[in-house]
Amino acid sequence: MICRDRLLKSIQAAHLADVATYLNIEEGYPLLSIRSTVSSPDGQKIHRSKQLILGDKFELIV
Repeated sequence: MICRDRLLKSIQAAHLADVATYLNIEEGYPLLSIRSTVSSPDGQKIHRSKQLILGDKFELIV
């Protein structure tokens, strides 16, 4: 069993030229970058992720 203690998320707008080729988009295309880190109770990082979302395909519903 894995017990998580802390979850950090960072969400920001980005224009990442280095990934444009991989995503089949033009350089400067608007992206949403979401980074997550999950830590165990003793502070050890147990999960890291990075998501890149096409800016014109994103909708936030609150």
